[in-house]
Amino acid sequence: MFPNTSLLELQATEQVYQKMIARDINIHVSQIFEGVCRNHIMKLNIQNQLPIFAIHSGRWWHKREEIDIVAFDSEKKYIFGECKWRNEPMDIRTLSQLQSKTEKNFGDIISEKIFLFSKSGYTNELLQYALKNKLVQLVDLKDIVLRSIKNA
Repeated sequence: MFPNTSLLELQATEQVYQKMIARDINIHVSQIFEGVCRNHIMKLNIQNQLPIFAIHSGRWWHKREEIDIVAFDSEKKYIFGECKWRNEPMDIRTLSQLQSKTEKNFGDIISEKIFLFSKSGYTNELLQYALKNKLVQLVDLKDIVLRSIKNA
């Protein structure tokens, strides 16, 4: 049985949304956004627009740490990515945290590219860093949508 069916049948849709859905919707959407970002990486992969040809791409977990996107090729060259569905711009700390996680858990592996996906754009500091460092590629929601429309 679906939750809240009785309330919805009584047409209490606004109350159900406000009290039961709205508070958790960003959690659910963020998980979907991560999947969209992984698909975006694989589309780039198929179009030979990555510095590697990834044979595997997915999420990585170890104990309490997670990396949203880990892709690698047959030579064990890696791409890492972080996806943030937040209402504020992504800042340089997200990049630093991702780099710390990759160094701690993947040791001497050198990343061929780092993708940072953000719903709400980037701080000026992170934008400037990415302009100077070609290892880092920033992708916002608009970029994903425009690429999807272009390739449809």
